[in-house]
Amino acid sequence: MKLYKKILVILICIILIGIVFFISKNIFQNNISSNVHLIENTVANNETNQVKEKLKNVSMYIKENTLTKTNATIVIKDNNEEPLWYGKWFRIDKYNNGDWEMLPINEEYYVFFDLAYGVNKDGILEMKTSWEMIYGELEQGKYRIVKRVGNQEFYTEFIMK
Repeated sequence: MKLYKKILVILICIILIGIVFFISKNIFQNNISSNVHLIENTVANNETNQVKEKLKNVSMYIKENTLTKTNATIVIKDNNEEPLWYGKWFRIDKYNNGDWEMLPINEEYYVFFDLAYGVNKDGILEMKTSWEMIYGELEQGKYRIVKRVGNQEFYTEFIMK
């Protein structure tokens, strides 16, 4: 009988140790996950703030004599000491009755390769931008072409005559 009691006590101890280990492991992992999430949010917020600040030193315009109903050459001038990187993505909005509205897109052709382009030694990047497949020909009106860096957008306006 004494042997059975010893074995039973040892089994109960092993089970209790296992339960304590399992509970403490889950608590520890949840704390790590929470901390990682907070760190990621902090990093994302810092990057967003840095991009916002750097975009104050960026201008964009359409190169003279390149605007047509289906494309234009966009010039980005980046005066930052450490310039930003720019992608091909863009959107066109039209000004209607006091509001900017996104133009409807042809989703079949609304695809952009995720490449980054840097400015030259003078801080300038020229990008030939064609929207014929995405938007077709633009009618007369006031438009803006919107670009994005991170989750921050910037734009330049133009008139289609």
